[in-house]
Amino acid sequence: MKESLNAVLINKSAAAYGEQPVYRMVFQTPKGICSFRVSADAYNVGRIGQKGMLTYSSNRMESFGTIRNSFSQTVTERSWLRLQA
Repeated sequence: MKESLNAVLINKSAAAYGEQPVYRMVFQTPKGICSFRVSADAYNVGRIGQKGMLTYSSNRMESFGTIRNSFSQTVTERSWLRLQA
């Protein structure tokens, strides 16, 4: 099931996993903070502080604003950090 939320890109990281780079984008949403593994293209285009509509399905980010995520593997690492009001 797809879901879309307004979000702000608050962090992104690139790390080596063996010989493969792993790219991650972290978003602040009304539901809390979430993190997705993304393609190199999505990582390179996204700017910290950027606002947009985050669309995801299960554990896969599909898009953020005009950025399309071409990373095809579903990752079970998406996590939500719920904020206390």
